[in-house]
Amino acid sequence: MNKFITLLIIMFLCLSLSGCWNYHDLDQFYIAAGIAIDKAEDSNLLDVTVEVINSKETSLQPNIESQIVESEGVAVFDAVRKMIRISAKKLYFSHATTIIISEDVAKEGIIPILDWIARDQETRLNMGLFISKEKTAKELLTTQSLPTVIHSFELGRMITESKDYINVPIIRIYELINELAIPKMHSVLPTVEIVNINGKMTNRISGGAVFNKDKLIGYLVEDDILPYLFLKNQVEKGLLKVIDEKIPQDKIILEIFKSKTNIKPVFSGEDIKFDLNVSTSVNIAELDTSTKIDYLSEQGRKALRKTAEENLEADMQKVFKKVQEEFKIDIFGFGNQIRMKYPHMWKKIEKDWDSIFTELELNIK
Repeated sequence: MNKFITLLIIMFLCLSLSGCWNYHDLDQFYIAAGIAIDKAEDSNLLDVTVEVINSKETSLQPNIESQIVESEGVAVFDAVRKMIRISAKKLYFSHATTIIISEDVAKEGIIPILDWIARDQETRLNMGLFISKEKTAKELLTTQSLPTVIHSFELGRMITESKDYINVPIIRIYELINELAIPKMHSVLPTVEIVNINGKMTNRISGGAVFNKDKLIGYLVEDDILPYLFLKNQVEKGLLKVIDEKIPQDKIILEIFKSKTNIKPVFSGEDIKFDLNVSTSVNIAELDTSTKIDYLSEQGRKALRKTAEENLEADMQKVFKKVQEEFKIDIFGFGNQIRMKYPHMWKKIEKDWDSIFTELELNIK
């Protein structure tokens, strides 16, 4: 009898656990795909634009289209709540993949935006964060996309499915929040611009936005990104262009299969240097040469390897010097390497790290 009662109780408990506790009917909400945040004109308010997915049933198949909802508020949450006056439905953010922030907003600081994302129950911490190179961020949500009608999803796919083909400083919301908590650590976010492709305007990821903590202070150009990623030990795949100054007409492209940068701080008295050992496996992807050098022979491959190493080292040193002279902050995480490996040393130099960084030397192999 006791076993029967126990079994009955278990059955009733199982029934009570079935289903989703926060289930919503789709017709009660608009599903948000992406968010653009700008400064409102002639006011101190934020202009928040949300791209929503609208599904229309047809006799053949569902018809998916992108629609824009826009509102102003003193903060992002305030603007989002006001959108129900326009849409007549609450916006559902659990499927949003992209946030685009205008330059004006980024210069003032993005911590309030990150705070809203971290606190809200629906928004995801793995969303992609972009900085607009256009006048406004909302332009990027209304530009005609090439592969899909949902512009926000297109940007999300670019940094997930296409990361092997494009050099992008990929960073998620949770990663950025973690970096902001690390002393003397600064971040680089991907930038987006609008370009003309065969008469059609579309979005293009290009370059990186440099942040001093949460405030935008400048940009890295597209050619800076791959050396920056090598310096950060964040290269997985990609392409390397090899140019020999003696024979610049020869154009050689190497495809990166894997790469690792070992970063080691070296102390000599009060002097600090960093040894970077870069180990990269590549394949000859394209040869466009007019010389008689046989790059496929053992001697030719040896010469090609030497030239590729010299090119990469020069590019890495160039970007490092640019950051030292132009931005004067550590966007590579070298200080964090000392903090993790030599905490006692870091306590002594933390307050002076910005000035130490500008005089830092790299030994790249």
